[in-house]
Amino acid sequence: MVITFCISCKKICFNLFSFTFISQIRNPSIENDPEALMSSLHAFVLGVCLISNNNTIEEYSNERLKQLINKEIGADVFKEKLDMIQQSTSFINASKNRSLTFNDMTFDYAFTRLYYYSCGLIKKLS
Repeated sequence: MVITFCISCKKICFNLFSFTFISQIRNPSIENDPEALMSSLHAFVLGVCLISNNNTIEEYSNERLKQLINKEIGADVFKEKLDMIQQSTSFINASKNRSLTFNDMTFDYAFTRLYYYSCGLIKKLS
């Protein structure tokens, strides 16, 4: 289950350097708050770009993304935001149950597998 660097990652990286995207991750939030979940997903997207980056675009290199995480967000805050996803009730339910009803589905089982696989790699690189 490897994610390769693609056009969508390039577009995401372009938006990563926007103030609103970074401030979303950096903002303090309360667990199980919808805004907390969004900021956690922003951190996860940044992490996915980090692990799937092939460094073909110098301004979006792994080193540049790591600098962005450390200087603008903070490594501890970044990792805390990543952990908040798996602590949400909807994520826990999705990771235990492969067949959720539409109303219960903030996350699905496949996303939880992707998250568990990717999160370890993201934390090693960041």
